Amino acid sequence: AVQAFDLYKPECLPEINSYKLDSITADLEQFFLKIVALMPNELDPTPATTKILEFIKGNDFETLEPAHTSLPYKIRCIFYLLADYYFKNRDFSKAIKYYTLDLTISPTRFDSWAGMALSKASKIETRLNGLIPLKYVNLI
Repeated sequence: AVQAFDLYKPECLPEINSYKLDSITADLEQFFLKIVALMPNELDPTPATTKILEFIKGNDFETLEPAHTSLPYKIRCIFYLLADYYFKNRDFSKAIKYYTLDLTISPTRFDSWAGMALSKASKIETRLNGLIPLKYVNLI
């Protein structure tokens, strides 16, 4: 799976402000999800996400260190590529999930922090827009 991922991943990682065409395709998204599903439990960074989540909530102000993971170096950007795909396709819940997983492995990746913030802001905006009664829409 690592060799196939290395073959199909983009040459350069897409940035948060790059075009949607620079991101992965829907076919690659499905392929990468299958690779993630094949990961053994000892490589899964999900249990280590609590530290990132506590940091985001403001409960833990210690220096963020990458989670101890034996995830091969060549495949460490898989969560970022999935998050970027979901962000650019406006599926912000999944984007937040994969940005969190990527930050667990690479806490200094600026594009993951920016994508996480923009995804959360979009979810908040959607929720706020849904709560405003229609009679008050013209006042805003």
